[in-house]
Formats: sequence, structure tokens, C-alpha cells
Amino acid sequence: MFKPARMTRVLLGGHKSHLEDVIETLHDEGVVHVEDFADPTGTTTIGTPLEAGDQASALLVHARGLLKTLGADGLKGKGMRPHDPEAILREAREAIQPVVDETSDLRHEQSTLDAETSALAPFASLDVDLSMLGDIRSIRGYLGTVRTDPRPALTAAGVSFDASVDGAHVAVAVAAHDAQTADRVLAEAGFSPANLPEGASGTPRQRLGELSQRGAEVIARMQGAEARMDTLRAEWGPRLAALERHLSQEVDKTQAPLQFAVTETTFHVEGWIPVDKANRVQNALAARYGDSVYFESLGDAPRGHDDHGHGGGHGHDDHHDVDPEDEAPVKLVNRGLAKPFEFMLGLLGRPRYGELDPTKLMFIFFPLFFGLMVGDLVVGLVIMLVGHLLKTKKVFGIGGPAVGRALMMGGFMAALIGGVVFGEALGIHFVVDEKYADEEPSWENILGMDIPYEDEPHGFFYKTGYAPTADAYALDAGGSGHGTESLQQADENATTGHDTNATAAHGDDGHGDDHGDDHSGGILTPHSKVHVSAGGIVNLGYYSKIHDIQALLVWSVIIAIVHLVLGLILGVRNVAASHGVTLAIQEKVSWLIILASIPVAILSNGDTTMLAIGVGGAVVGIVLLWIGTAKVLGVGFISILEVLGFAGNVLSYTRLAAIGASKAGMALAFMAIGFDVIGGGSYHSVVGWIVYLIGMVAITALAMLSGGLQSLRLQFVEFFQKFYTGGGRAYQPFGGRRA
Repeated sequence: MFKPARMTRVLLGGHKSHLEDVIETLHDEGVVHVEDFADPTGTTTIGTPLEAGDQASALLVHARGLLKTLGADGLKGKGMRPHDPEAILREAREAIQPVVDETSDLRHEQSTLDAETSALAPFASLDVDLSMLGDIRSIRGYLGTVRTDPRPALTAAGVSFDASVDGAHVAVAVAAHDAQTADRVLAEAGFSPANLPEGASGTPRQRLGELSQRGAEVIARMQGAEARMDTLRAEWGPRLAALERHLSQEVDKTQAPLQFAVTETTFHVEGWIPVDKANRVQNALAARYGDSVYFESLGDAPRGHDDHGHGGGHGHDDHHDVDPEDEAPVKLVNRGLAKPFEFMLGLLGRPRYGELDPTKLMFIFFPLFFGLMVGDLVVGLVIMLVGHLLKTKKVFGIGGPAVGRALMMGGFMAALIGGVVFGEALGIHFVVDEKYADEEPSWENILGMDIPYEDEPHGFFYKTGYAPTADAYALDAGGSGHGTESLQQADENATTGHDTNATAAHGDDGHGDDHGDDHSGGILTPHSKVHVSAGGIVNLGYYSKIHDIQALLVWSVIIAIVHLVLGLILGVRNVAASHGVTLAIQEKVSWLIILASIPVAILSNGDTTMLAIGVGGAVVGIVLLWIGTAKVLGVGFISILEVLGFAGNVLSYTRLAAIGASKAGMALAFMAIGFDVIGGGSYHSVVGWIVYLIGMVAITALAMLSGGLQSLRLQFVEFFQKFYTGGGRAYQPFGGRRA
């Protein structure tokens, strides 16, 4: 369940006349991970590509070019075996190229029109005929910008001219014989000519109108061409994608001999096959070639180790001392909801062959940690929606099926934990104790609802705790005594002014805090007894991220210890499989001994025997760890630093509570801005809600980012380092789906 697929190394060999057919068979089976040619003896050489390789490569480039032209280069093609790929490509090119040429011409024309419009627009107010800028012998025309008005200087120079000026934009016409003088005067005025095409006529405003009309015609024609391109994309995209896939496979086949070892008459190749597929490949080869093709299974020992140890295994203690390239490639076996987390594991690296595959553990803990940090019903549902969108679209380069599905699962847990554990939606609790009603909003108050208490007539949903009659807040601090008896006690307390329950809860002097918060059940007790109960099956909203931060920090430490102990247990297995039981005890079991001994010593409560067991166990654990560290790193004292590092690992999990509290604090800040400052203290202010919801959008974006990154950090940095090595090779079967 938690291990990659078991592999076996195989050796194939035969006469060179069978080489091409064997390649075809292996490709059809699609399960053999072919290893590159390696022969230190020098008795064989590398094979040469098959003759059809050049033609297949050229056709593949052509197919990919047409797909890119169609804008369908990301389309996944289905399997096909076309009889004449060249004819298909020729037909596709003849259908696509005219539309491509037309679209290209229209885009060029639109670009030209846009450039002329941009250049001419500043001169729209000038009353000048643009034809004077053309080839007229008797007149020289100027249109452009100047730093200073040139008209006084032209007059002083004795130039006869006609000018139209609008700020820095000028149009000047002079007699051809005054052109040289006009050039000098305009240059002194800082004249810069407009970059306009020749042949225009009419005023700038008239010309701009013509350009606008022609631009609209070009856009309409371009829309028609794009519609035809969409039709061609729908018609030819799947066919070309399928052809591209086929040609890519053909190229792979023609290049396959480069991984084979050959002599003048024979060939051989090594590869890896999942154990459960080895017989299928052997039977396929035997059915086609009989005994003329040699097939041998060598087990899963690394190359160069126990080459003929059929069945192989990992009996030797130095398994991970070999190069990962010599180990079997890793084929992860995860299906369903766990599959997307293979992508996240790939960010760190695949497990080594024989290591446990932690993908399913990430499937459990990533959404759990994400949900604990976000913890909001509505925000979780919004994140699920965003995850659904990211399955098919990317935002700022983030997205894809794996990311989208992982985010959906994280959003689901955020909604579940937000509804059940924290009882909040959009940062607002479903209900709050009446003691805090003036300080903290609730959906019950905002929506004008009146959810009954459990000791009142009620339906499926009701509030736990006591109805606020008399001095009921101080009743039953221990959490018992509901119903009529409690109400009678409340009446007695109201009459006598004495509250025995409160006294019991807060000490003999009867003093409690200002709100009567009840933590008599310990630090893990919620600050309030008032929750929404769903038919008595489950209470919605046990903890508050702000008021119960101490309890949440304690829960974070408990989760940390459970998570890290699980990692150490997995580490025992991995180290034992890779390096032997002795080192597993020294490296990993030592930590478990230390962790078990510390609480024994702390909880000994003066019992010298228990204290001795606890302290002695801790010393034994540290000594074992010292020996293991010395064996691996050469120095043992570093183990002391590792003990301190483990404490840091545990404290790192407090981010589960801290990040949730920070989001709740931000929600309170936006609530104060929206409702108190802008809304005048009313939770019915439309503007206040707009401000608050804008703030919640920002909080949701931060929640996705911080929740995702911090959850991954707890997996990769804290959890994985207790058992995970990584660095394995991906299983890439020849002719099959890449793993």
C-alpha cells in the first residue's frame, strides 16, 4: 500500500535480424524501462538508429508546426496508426495555410492602420490638406511638432507661408523656392516631422475617419478568419495531435537502438519491468520468436550487485550506498484522491527504490493541516471552487489538475474543520455566549435569528449551555446539571445571591475572571460552553481561534508529537531495510525511547522508581543516538544538537494555531474598519459589508498561499526528515505512459 511497485531487471538478447521486431514488441507492451547502453568490457558497441528515423523526425517536426499554427500544441492525442502520414499532413497544410496567410495579412494591415492612426491623431484639429505633404513641385509641406511657434521667424525671414498651429503641433505650407529657408527656420524652432505614410489626402480628421472605417472592416474580416481557424482547430486539432503522438512513438522506436548493445550479429538490452508484468512480456516474446530471443529476469538487485540473484531483494545492508542510477526506477502506485499528491511529492523528489512511498500520508496530512490553519466554512468552500477552476486553468503560472485537486481537498477540510471545530463562516462565529454579544458578532445576531437553548423547546438545531435566566452563566461550572434542576438552582442563586457552582469552579473565594470563563476542565477546555448542536450528534464550534489560542497551541504540540512519532516509526522500517536493524535502532528507535521516557519522568510525581525509569530511558536513548550519529557522520556529539532540533520541529507545528489566529485577527481588523468605523457600529451597513468582504477576499488569498506552503513545509521539513531519503529515478516505460 505504501511501497512503490516491485521491479525486476531483465536481460534481452538475440540475432540482429530480430532487432527491429523486438523493438516493436517492447513498444507495444509499453512496460519496459530501457536502460542506456553500458559495456565496460568493450566487446559490444552502441546500436545505430533505424533507417526510417530521419523521415519520421521530419514528419514529426511538420506535425508539431501545424499544431502550433492552429494553437492546439497542448492537445493530447489518442492512439492511431495512419497509413499515410505524409498525405494527412499535406491535406492539413492545404486546409490551414490559406487561413493562416489571410490572418497574417489582416494583422499586418491592422498594425499599419494602428500605426498611422497613432501618428496622425495629435494633428486632428489642424486644418490642412495632407496631400501637400506629397510630391507637389510648387509647394513644400511640413507636418509635425515644434518647441516654439515658427510663424514669427518665418515672417521675419521673408517666407511666404500658410500655417495651422495647435500648441506644439503645426502644419506649414511654403513655396518650393522658399523651402531651404523654411527648413532652417523650422529646425531652429525644434521641428520634428510626423511619421506618416505617403499618398494621404484630406484633412487629418477626414483621414482619421477613413482609417477608423478601414480598421472596422479589417477587424470584421479578421473575426471571420479566426472563426474559420476555430473550425479548422476543432476539425484538425485532434487528428494532428493523434498523428503527432504516433510519429513521436515512431521516432522513439527508430532511436531505441542507441540504448542497445550490438555486435556484428547479435544485440542485447537491459531494462526494468514491474514484477507483475514480466511474464506478460516474456510470453509475448516467446509467442513471436520462440527460443530465438533470450529473456532473463535478474531480480531487483541494483546493477553491478548480485547480477544473477534471481528474485534479488534487499538482503544486503548497503542498499542505499549504491548509486541511485543503478537501482530500479520507481513506479508509484497511487489511485483516486491520493494521485494528485504524487505531483507535490515530485517537488521534493521520488523515493528511492525500496523506500516507503509517502504519497498517501500527504493525502491525509496536507488537507488536515491546511484545514486547521484556514478553518472557515465559507472560505473553505470558496477555496474548493478556486481549486476546481485551477484544474483546467492556471493563474500566475499556478494550477493544473494535481494542484487543483489538492486545493479542493484542502478547501473541503477547511470547510469541515471551520464548521465543526471553530463554528465560523467568513470569520464570524455561528453563535456566541450572550456575555460576549456586545463585543463579538455572530451570525445568529446578524441574521436576527433566535436559536433556542437545549433546555427550551427546540428542533434539530439548538444551543448548548443554559438559557440566560437569572444568574445561569455561573451554573454548573463543571459542565453537568442541565434542565429544570439547573434553572431552579439559578432561581435560588438569584434569590440568595450565592452561587455554589461558581465558587467550586473558581476557588473558595468565588473569584473568577470578568466574563466568567470556565477552564476548570483544563487548558483544553473551550472558553465558552455555548455551541450550536446538530441534533445532539455533533456540536458546531468548540474553539475560538482568538479566545482559545492556548488550547489550540497545546493541540498543535500534540499533533506534532503524533506526526513526528509516525515519521520515526516509518524511519525504523526504512533504515532497517536500507542499512540493517542495528542502525535502525541507533538512528530511529533511540528517538522513540527518548520520547517515551520524557513523559514518564515528568509524570513520576515523586515516584523514584518511575523517575529512574524515565531518566534512565532518556539516557539510553541519547547514548544509542550518539553511537548512530558517530557511525553515520563520524562525530557523535552532534546528536545533542539533534535533540535540540527535535524540540524545534515540535514547536514548528504551533503554526497550525498561529496562522489560524493571525487570519482571525485580520478578520477582526477588517470587521472594525467596516462595521465600527465606516458602518457606525451597525452590522447592517452595506458599505461596511463591502469593505469587510474585500478584506475577506484578501484573507482567502493569503489563506490559500500560507496554508498550502506551510502545510507542505510541515511535510517536507519536519515530517519527511524523520524517515525519507528520496532521489529515486522515475519509471519511464518504452512506448507506455510516462510515470
